[in-house]
Order: sequence, then C-alpha cells, then structure tokens
Amino acid sequence: MAAIGWVFVHGWGLDAGFWQPLRAALSAQPGACGAGVQHALDAGYFGAAGPRIDWAAASRWIAVGHSLGWARAWLEGATEAPPGGWAASVSVCGFTRFCATAPGQSGQATRVVDRMVRAFDHDASAVLRDFLARCGLPDLASAASTTPDTAGLRADLARLRDLDLPPAAWSAVPLLALAARDDAIVSPALTHECFGAAPRARLAWHDSAGHALGRIHAHWCAEHLQRFVQELPHG
Repeated sequence: MAAIGWVFVHGWGLDAGFWQPLRAALSAQPGACGAGVQHALDAGYFGAAGPRIDWAAASRWIAVGHSLGWARAWLEGATEAPPGGWAASVSVCGFTRFCATAPGQSGQATRVVDRMVRAFDHDASAVLRDFLARCGLPDLASAASTTPDTAGLRADLARLRDLDLPPAAWSAVPLLALAARDDAIVSPALTHECFGAAPRARLAWHDSAGHALGRIHAHWCAEHLQRFVQELPHG
C-alpha cells in the first residue's frame, strides 16, 4: 500500500489528459510524493469515464482539482471520493464560487455562463474552442472537434454558475491553493475571497501562467505539491 494516493479531477471542457504533464512531474519527485498512486478521473465530456479507483491502494488520498474540478471533488455525488474522506486537497486555479452573486463580490457575471449555455444549442464545439483559447489551452482544442457530451457539459455549466461551496464542506483538512496572478478566468481577488481566510489553506502564486497553470508549469506545481506533502500531519 502506498502512503499517498493522488486523485486528479479536471475542469470544465477538458478531459483527464490535461493532467499528463503534472502527473509526470509529480512522479519524478522524491519520497512518498513521487511514489504515490495516481488516478485521473474523467468526467466523460469526450468519451467514457475511466475505471473506478481501488481505495485500498493508499492509506491517504489527496484530491487535486483544476478549476471546477476542485469543487467537484467536494460535491457529493459529483466524483468518486475515498470512504474515509480526503486527507487534503490541492486547488489549481480552483474556487468555491465562480460567479458574483452579490454586490461587491469578485467572479464572473452569471450572464456570461448563461450565454455559454445558450450557445451550446447552436455550436457546442465553437463554445469549447473559444473557452480553451481564453484559458490559454488552445493545444487541447482538438478534443472539442470530437462529438462532445453536450448534456453533461451543459449540466456542469449550470453547476458552475450556481456553485457556492461552504467552508464546512472542505476546510477541515489542509488545502494548497495554486493560482496565477494573470488568470483571466479566476481572478486573484476571487481566489482570495474563496480561500484567503481558511485557517488550513496556503496560497502559492505564479506570475504568468493564466488558467493553464496546472499544465504549462507542471514542474512548478509538482515542487509545491512535494513541499505540501512534507508538511502534512502524519497519521
């Protein structure tokens, strides 16, 4: 049995392949961090979901989520979760709330997400390509050229719009929040509003990664994950 198990949860409009660079960089890290069991969940937007996880393969499991993927790891029924709960979590450009729903809040306007939902009825692939370009991930747009699961993507857009994950759902375990100061999708202000006051959260900032942080700066992320694991309480 491995000491650490990693479960990677991708964001909206992506698939499990998003994590390939980070998974490789993490495997190269020394100790329990690099030797950990890895699983990348797939929401099935562009094909079948992956195999179920053998939770007995590791003693402690850490959820690593990109964008909406981090919240999905905490939403009941949205993804698989270990029987004993997550030992810790890592947010990569993630959030507890995406849209601004009250005056003075940071976040995207709900009308932006509603417009994307409506556009799906006309050209879902175009919506995906535009979104991936804004994320700084145009190299992943080839997946959008396949026939996507528009029902699943539309349902998760609604989940994205309505998301408001309370601290009680996630703040009992250590959290590492990796974020980019130039993220055009999740602003630094929103990251601070979501995680800045959590007593067990630690934020780490990259200056120029955009919303593609987990993919284009995989080694930077892996080094932070290594330090995070070293600082986790044992047991």
